[in-house]
Amino acid sequence: MIYSEPCNVRFSDFNRNGVLSYEGIFRAFESVAVHHSDAVDENMFDATREGRAWIITTWRIHVDRFPTYEEAETLTCETWTYAEKPRATSNRFYVIKDGTGNEIIQGWAVFALLNIGTQKLLRFTPEILDRYQPELRRLFEGERSVRLRPLPEYTDTLPLQVRRTDIDYNEHVHNISYMNYALEALTEEDFTTDAVRDIRIFFGAQVRYGDDVTLCWTRSADDETNVRHYDIAVKADGLPACLLRLSTGENP
Repeated sequence: MIYSEPCNVRFSDFNRNGVLSYEGIFRAFESVAVHHSDAVDENMFDATREGRAWIITTWRIHVDRFPTYEEAETLTCETWTYAEKPRATSNRFYVIKDGTGNEIIQGWAVFALLNIGTQKLLRFTPEILDRYQPELRRLFEGERSVRLRPLPEYTDTLPLQVRRTDIDYNEHVHNISYMNYALEALTEEDFTTDAVRDIRIFFGAQVRYGDDVTLCWTRSADDETNVRHYDIAVKADGLPACLLRLSTGENP
């Protein structure tokens, strides 16, 4: 089942260049996924009250083109789940289409179900998977994992303050907040020109309000393709909690 709806974006989801911001992309994907779950009678707040939480373990997003504010009312957002058999994680894919039907942004998130009391993962059952009517279409063909590993050391660091507004209904830092943290590592030029087109995120541990958090990063470049990479770690109490790799260019 491919769930489709007009893209749920607001004026505040567009940045000073008049294009959909990185946070706006994540918000659009989050919104369509929640609405898909609502459509199959899986309420996220009910799940939390029942002692289980949907958590994202990885993100992969690629931007072919950033849509402009003038296109907002013509954008369509689609999502579907992908599962060959029940396992401990489930794949969800996303696309944002422009007014002519072109897929201009693609996304892939891997979800897991967490027992809030024991902090252990729950295995997806056939009943849960069947409710979403999984599709067999994959994006990012040939890529089987978005797992990242920390670098032995990073060239730059910046202390971070976790704000109360960064915390979600599961009482940890919302996954979108990590992307906002990571933007502090970009050069001024890459930030102001929306140069990052490829995003990979791996979540290794939860960050909570009051944790001692540090942003660490190293920049590198491919001389042949002129693609710049940012390898980033968000560390909590000295340990990597989230790893990101942000890349510029059309084909990073």
